[in-house]
Amino acid sequence: MSELTLAKGNFSDLAEAMGMKQDQKSQAKKSTLARLKILHEGINQQTVIKNKKTEYVAVEAGVYQLELEDGTKVYQKDPKIRLFLQRFMYQRYIPSTNNFVKSIMASDLKNDLPDTNGTFNCGRQSGYVEDYNSLPQEQKDVDRVRTIFGEIYFDKPIGEDGEALDNTESKSIAFISDFKKEGFRVFENLAKDIMAKQKLFPQCVVQLNTETRTGQQGKEYFVPSASIIKDDVELSVEDQANFKSFMSWVDNNNEYILDQHGKNGGESSNPSKLEEPDEPATIAEPKKKELKKPALMSAETSKQPKDLESVMNAWTAKTDDAA
Repeated sequence: MSELTLAKGNFSDLAEAMGMKQDQKSQAKKSTLARLKILHEGINQQTVIKNKKTEYVAVEAGVYQLELEDGTKVYQKDPKIRLFLQRFMYQRYIPSTNNFVKSIMASDLKNDLPDTNGTFNCGRQSGYVEDYNSLPQEQKDVDRVRTIFGEIYFDKPIGEDGEALDNTESKSIAFISDFKKEGFRVFENLAKDIMAKQKLFPQCVVQLNTETRTGQQGKEYFVPSASIIKDDVELSVEDQANFKSFMSWVDNNNEYILDQHGKNGGESSNPSKLEEPDEPATIAEPKKKELKKPALMSAETSKQPKDLESVMNAWTAKTDDAA
């Protein structure tokens, strides 16, 4: 019989004895951020016409899909966003296990980044590679990823059935999204445009859309497009709080990656050759602090705080790398 007593026992030991820590571990895999991506294949639904089942395209390919924390998905071709933060990482897909190996998120890709395999950069050499074709295939399989954080607003949302959703009380939603290859460069140009205006990310409202491309096999795919439609949004104290929450998300994510890095060998320097792991690490969402729900996506409704100068000074100090 255990000698643990409720009156004097150690809390951690008691919690484990009561089976409470399993739920704590499960929560660590959840994220408070909605996931945004481009839908590359349309969604078909069935209906009955004259007693016959007929299939129709409910949601066309080339729109943005936002998956909320509860699994609900909403769609729109041209949502609006406010960026708050961007980070960079390496990512490598393992087809045999349908999992990803990922590095920590950083403000640039100039240094070696620890990854979940206990190596660096998911096996790719660090920095920009001018002669990409000279890389061995295992390094070509590693993608540079630009991860953006912000608030998104759908003013014409539709559901998976293609029907319009009621948005009379719609608010902006905190989101995260990953972009690579052509999408990586699109947001690079957007960041440069915002910097050229001497603005911070959340001072601008950005219109998203997609453009159609044709691959080598003749199959169509879609890439993002982004343009600034407003650049004078007044920053609020609530914006500052949301910015700090995004920063905390990155910190928590990196803590998780570094923990996996150590468990899988934790090499102290970048390996010269990529080694295939026996069991590639599975990436789960790290534990996040609750993100305060953003206000309506409207520059007109944002109120300028009395101590805006102090907010801006603190913001600027933390966003030199992010912008």
